[in-house]
Order: sequence, then C-alpha cells, then structure tokens
Amino acid sequence: MVVNQVKRITKKEFLEFRENYLDLLVNYDIKYIDGKTIQEEQDYLTYFKDAYEFSARYGNNYHAFIDCMRDLDFRSEQGFVLVIYNSKHLLAEKLGERADFIKALEYIAFYHEKECLAVSGGTCAPKSFDVYLIEEILSQEDINGPHKMNTQEMIDELNRIGVPQKDYRINGHLTSDTYFFNQIYHYWEVFYFDEKGNQNDYRQFLKEEEACEYFLSMLRKYAQNETE
Repeated sequence: MVVNQVKRITKKEFLEFRENYLDLLVNYDIKYIDGKTIQEEQDYLTYFKDAYEFSARYGNNYHAFIDCMRDLDFRSEQGFVLVIYNSKHLLAEKLGERADFIKALEYIAFYHEKECLAVSGGTCAPKSFDVYLIEEILSQEDINGPHKMNTQEMIDELNRIGVPQKDYRINGHLTSDTYFFNQIYHYWEVFYFDEKGNQNDYRQFLKEEEACEYFLSMLRKYAQNETE
C-alpha cells in the first residue's frame, strides 16, 4: 500500500533514513535540492522542468508544473523521493509562494497515492512520491554516504601493497593455494582454496564494499606474513 508524505525531518533523522531505507531502494528516482537555490517561483519551475524532463509543451507556470508532476505516473520508476535540504532558505523572502509550493508538493503526493487511479480510469497504479524537508545543510558525504570501496579500487589497493596477482583470482577458475573473490549474481563470496581442494575462511556478502574490505584484510595479512 502506497502512503505518500511531505515531511519535515532533522539531518540526524535523514542520515539514519538514508542508510536504512534510501540506499536500499531499487528503481526509485531520488533527487536533492538545496533550498537556497530556490528564491523565486521561476527557480523551481525551471529546476523541475530540467530534473524531471517535462515535455516541450510545458507552460512554465504553477499549474503546468503540477500537471507535469502528475504525469510522473506514466514513468517506469517505482517511486520518487525529493529531499529539500537547507529548506529554511527555500523562498525565504516569498512566504506566500513558499506556502503555494509546499501545498503543490502535498497535492502531488496525494495524487500519486490516491487520485491517479480514479483519474486514469485504473490504467495507472499508485506510485510512491515522498518529500523530505531538512532545515540543515547536507554535504556530499551526507547525501552519498561514506565512500564505499568497489572491486576495481580493491584491485588497485592490492597492486599498491604489492600482492602478486598469481596469489588471488577475481571471478576466476579454481586453482589451489589461491585466494578467491567472486560475484555470484546479487552476492559476493570470498575464500582461500587450499591444495586439498578445501574452501577456507569462506564468507558471503550482500554488499560489495563489505566483501572488498574483508578480502583486502585477508590479503594484507597474507602479504605481511610473506614478508616476515
């Protein structure tokens, strides 16, 4: 069941929400706006036109903005999330226009939750459309989360610390006395394949960065033992 909202949250609440929810979403359109960049009605009319790729017929006015945001129900995305940070500066000198803008977002959220089904005659299913207003500033790390190591970065680090490529395989064929890092569909597996054909220290991970960190720690320990 779709339940949409326009909600004011703190930066702390957002960071927890991003890690536990936003980062896990699949096929969602997630956008961030710095409220300080929206000081005139024209600012958000232009932003939304470009960000959501409104049609060429877009009238560039308040009502056209609402109509085009309603048309998101024809898009392939499962849902939409709009995060407005620095929201205390949003249309700060135009309080009437600010109220109208928030009211429009609330209506758009309501439309995609309930009204679209009736208006479309049942051809469009309800979509998630949530808006979060955060008064504080968000940094790029706040938005993107801490840097997460990927497989190529892990390989680069292994090369940097001098681990011989013959001692490990990335998605390679089984060879004895070798460390393996394999991606299997939606998960990663890490293990050491010994001379007897046993898989030692076998671990599975659902997150690439966790698999990379674990594999790197294994090879660091191996490289350290080799030099002692």
